[in-house]
Amino acid sequence: MSSASDRLAAVPSLSQPLQFVLVALAGWVNQEQRDVIDYLQEENRVLREQLGARRLRFTDNQRRRFAAKARTLG
Repeated sequence: MSSASDRLAAVPSLSQPLQFVLVALAGWVNQEQRDVIDYLQEENRVLREQLGARRLRFTDNQRRRFAAKARTLG
């Protein structure tokens, strides 16, 4: 039976420049996603300030749309 290190040794490694490009790309995408999330969170805060103490009332269709999006998040 082969060990995990034997199996990893059999997988060809990526070249250093390619690894660098992939890590840089992943970091850039991660930062873009973080920026979008930060913007949306701030937008929600501002909209909630405008609403004040009033409660949000959603239609059945809006609830279904929320549920569909939430389902993809887990």
